[in-house]
Amino acid sequence: MATTDQHRDRPRSLSGCVGELRELGLRRFGVEVWRLLGQVVRPAAACALAWQAAVVLLRDGQQPVLAALAALLTVQLTVYRTLRQAAEQILGVVAGVGVAMLFFRQFGTHWLTLGPAVGVSLLLGRGLRLGSRAVEVPTTLLLVVGSGSSYGASRFLDTLIGTGAGALVCLLAPPSHLDRAARRIRAAGDVLASAAADIAHGTSQQWDAEQAGAWRTATHRAAAAIAHAREAVTDAREGTRLHPQRARRAARARRLEESLLCLDHVCDQMQAVARGLVDRSTAGRGLPDPDDLEDRLDLSAFSALTEHTAVCLRLFVTVSCERRVDPERTAELRQRLEDAGALAAEASRTLVGATRTSAPLWALHGSLLDETCRILTELDPDGGPHADAFGVPVKGTST
Repeated sequence: MATTDQHRDRPRSLSGCVGELRELGLRRFGVEVWRLLGQVVRPAAACALAWQAAVVLLRDGQQPVLAALAALLTVQLTVYRTLRQAAEQILGVVAGVGVAMLFFRQFGTHWLTLGPAVGVSLLLGRGLRLGSRAVEVPTTLLLVVGSGSSYGASRFLDTLIGTGAGALVCLLAPPSHLDRAARRIRAAGDVLASAAADIAHGTSQQWDAEQAGAWRTATHRAAAAIAHAREAVTDAREGTRLHPQRARRAARARRLEESLLCLDHVCDQMQAVARGLVDRSTAGRGLPDPDDLEDRLDLSAFSALTEHTAVCLRLFVTVSCERRVDPERTAELRQRLEDAGALAAEASRTLVGATRTSAPLWALHGSLLDETCRILTELDPDGGPHADAFGVPVKGTST
């Protein structure tokens, strides 16, 4: 850690600052702009392709707005979701046209038949499990009623062309959410590591209830960041389905998923540490007054252990979120974990030697040490439960 502090204090040249800004600022900005352009270009290209395809194939002299609309509604965040949306949209249109033909050809078009027809359409949409596209069935039925029976065939063809164009664009330029998920996991890991570093720095000297409350708030921010990352990881996992490069992308998605699961567990343990420190600072749960000089326990070993834990957290996130696992970084993480193990043993000896400490305080400090050691176990690429984050399957599990 001293090396890191020296590095931070070292004067940097103007070119070095510009390079760092380019690496951290402009690069991230460029990635975000590129991702946004992808979200805009895909549906725009699908609409244009559907329009031209409908003009060439149908040749009915009509403006193929419905084909472009179908393409716009089809393009989704992932290839799998796009193809599912296309199938649901086509099925909804077919069902709506079928119900319209069945009801209005047999019973005529008036209010006595319209109500039951719409009701049947809604039930049919739910029965077919169309989800949000269930409304497509009654919508198509009403459009057929308003435009005539010939509209049914036209709407079906427009929908078929539009959904086909949307699916084709997504297959040719499939969206990927792996980098977005990795960025969000890194952000969540950085919040956790910063919380651990703050706890390490604070407990190495005198601290109070206000500081302990800030540490607990930091762990709550980490939990929110993890929840934010979970959505991106879900999209990344789904994005590998039906993707042309499924095998390679699925492996990375699995690593990211396991990395997020690890951070979720670490966050729970970090919150337990923060709650214990809050109790200590407020003399909660029968603990002695923190100002009692005769009933204190040396936290220097715990502080050093927590500082190493913060470093291990940052290394873990770096290794697990990279596109390919870096053996050198992984070896550095192993070394850091080994050093932390030695600090944990020292902290344990300090705890055992505190014979004059009251039982509640002794138990509290024992729980703080235990939770910190659990965090280190979570991060262990060899003996920990999240080896999948390093691309190494855990024994007894399937990838």
